[in-house]
Parts: sequence; C-alpha cells; structure tokens
Amino acid sequence: MNKNDLCFSELSDEITNVSVKEQITLCVRFVNGTGENAKLGEFFLKYVQVHNLTGENLASAILEGLNSCGIDCSKIYGQGYDEASNMSEKFKGVQTIIRNKYPRALYVHCAAHTLNLAVSSSYEQ
Repeated sequence: MNKNDLCFSELSDEITNVSVKEQITLCVRFVNGTGENAKLGEFFLKYVQVHNLTGENLASAILEGLNSCGIDCSKIYGQGYDEASNMSEKFKGVQTIIRNKYPRALYVHCAAHTLNLAVSSSYEQ
C-alpha cells in the first residue's frame, strides 16, 4: 500500500491461534491509481495479540496495529467485521469506537465471514 493512497478500508477478525492466544488479523483494501489505471489492492498486514475482547480494547489494538505499519488512520473510509457484538455493536463495538474517532469510517458487515461460517457448519454435520 502506497502511503500516499487517498483512502483505505480496514478488515479485521478475531482468531485463536494454536497456542490458544487470541489475535486480531489486520488487512487493508485500497484503490491505487485513478481512472483506467486504478487497481484494487488488498494486503494482510499482521496479527496483533489481544488480551481483552472488549470493543474498546480491540479498537485500540486495530488502530495501534495500523499505526505500527505506518498507515495514516485519518484516511480510513471503511471498516469490515463479523457480526460479533464486540465488533459490530452500535454503542460499545469496535465499529462505533473507530467511527467516533474517524467519522468517514463506514462499517460494513463482511460477507466473507458469513460464507466461512456456512462452509464450516457444513463440515460439522
């Protein structure tokens, strides 16, 4: 991701690794270039270990993780998470906390999470 890109969306999900430690995955999506030369880019940035799954703690971990990668959070225009209440809740969820700091950061439920859950459920039966 070019640090001069005009805007980006942040995608995150909570996971438990093989050591039974909770982590957040950080990914960004952005448009690089303009007009016919514009290309959509998506990068996995890093895993961030978390010790508390409250919306406030997860939002802080996401923003600190983005900053540690040299990303200017004032250019965040979108955020995507699953429907877990600590991520999507209107009052104390990650999306609300980040949007209060960066009002242009619109929340969109990540459809890939729904597909993943459906596929995972089909193998359990």
